[in-house]
Amino acid sequence: MRAIIKQTSIWPGLLVAGTYQLQSGATQNPGSVSRDTAAAARQPADATGNSTSLREATESAATSGRLAVETSRAGKHGQIQLSISTADAEKGITGFVEDKAAGAKITFESRRSGNSLTSRINSSDGFTLIEYIEAQQLLATGADDGPMQLEWVPWLRIGGIEYQGYEGPMVEEMKSLAGSPEGRLVRYLAVYLVFHAPGHDLEQERRGLEVPYQAIQRFFDRSYKNDWAADSGRAELEVAAFDNKPAEHFKLVPVDCRLPNCQFVDTLDYQLTEKGGFVVKSLSPRLSLSHNYAPPEAAGGRHDEVTTAGGSIVPMDDDSQVDDCYGRCGPGCGSWYHEWIESAVVDNYTYCFDTSGNGGGPGLDCSQMCCSAEHEVYLVSGTAVHMTSGHVTPGAILHDDCCRSVWLGCLNPICYPAMLLAADCAIPGLGWDATWSYVGPHSEGYDQPTGVCCDSGLNN
Repeated sequence: MRAIIKQTSIWPGLLVAGTYQLQSGATQNPGSVSRDTAAAARQPADATGNSTSLREATESAATSGRLAVETSRAGKHGQIQLSISTADAEKGITGFVEDKAAGAKITFESRRSGNSLTSRINSSDGFTLIEYIEAQQLLATGADDGPMQLEWVPWLRIGGIEYQGYEGPMVEEMKSLAGSPEGRLVRYLAVYLVFHAPGHDLEQERRGLEVPYQAIQRFFDRSYKNDWAADSGRAELEVAAFDNKPAEHFKLVPVDCRLPNCQFVDTLDYQLTEKGGFVVKSLSPRLSLSHNYAPPEAAGGRHDEVTTAGGSIVPMDDDSQVDDCYGRCGPGCGSWYHEWIESAVVDNYTYCFDTSGNGGGPGLDCSQMCCSAEHEVYLVSGTAVHMTSGHVTPGAILHDDCCRSVWLGCLNPICYPAMLLAADCAIPGLGWDATWSYVGPHSEGYDQPTGVCCDSGLNN
């Protein structure tokens, strides 16, 4: 399944749906936990809130071999409580998140049955807010262009509507959820679940509960810097656990930072940056969202493989990481801009370049002049947020849909009408602005002439 590629039979409906205006909201990130609640040992509770003893919780954690953390149950105003009822490969992950001050609560479950995964987030009255399913596997290109591999095909439904892109009723449903108290709990669950139910064996179950926030994050009207003000200045992620051991696969940049001042947060499940947003690392690119993750092997080679153009290092921008900016007016994804997360100078050297055959002509006499130019290469590589933006219209969606779904693509005559429809990009007020971003490898630098290589007494 390619989640946002539509069948040509829905084209008329898309023209109507395109009148919904998508406001390009700022990237929203989840908040952090309070200083006085970090490192508290979790008291497990069932879905009704009935607690077991700390001794039983410790024994259970020791038996399973997993870390367990919690927010304190001190009852402070505005505090959110996440409670896990079950967390194992056989029973899956179940529990609830509650904000008593706001009177909001969600329950969640994520279980594997055979070869399929079903994850649900429900409101307190049992209504299914979000459903995420992985029930089919399809072949996909392996890492580093290796052999084809099977990958899970994700399917997402919000408020009973199947996700097929940011358009029509889906936009209104996402906005409604993001603006509700339950939406805030969905965000909290996505960020902190990996610390409450850690381990590689539960990665798929967690993914089903983390992806929903990745899908709706663009519609939050408050960033994490402001959203957690009522919680007395929550300052950092939950990284303490039993025996004060740090959470596995956890990284902050800078290393001594405290949210909201961290440039980069990396866990086993996700990466988080202010502009790049919250991205689940194991999510299939078949589900293309407003913010997406690029694994290192997918975003373009190593620093010794970079190319130059016009004296500059060609950035490692990969349009395929964001589904080639589906529905964007104009060719491809346009120009990218970048925000470094971490970087280092990996190359800085000079070399000599023979200019005798570089436009000098047959009369060039290298015995009388220097035909060797000195070049300097300066290269910085690391991890960055790759971002681009543009305008999306119904006509551009139809154009991209046809070009991607029929034989010969845009050259197929059946797509000629769609090309004409894409002219709606010139209609003021039609469509919506969108941003695409992912976190991945990046290189910047230059390769420029700095002088000549000839010795004072030699010209070649």
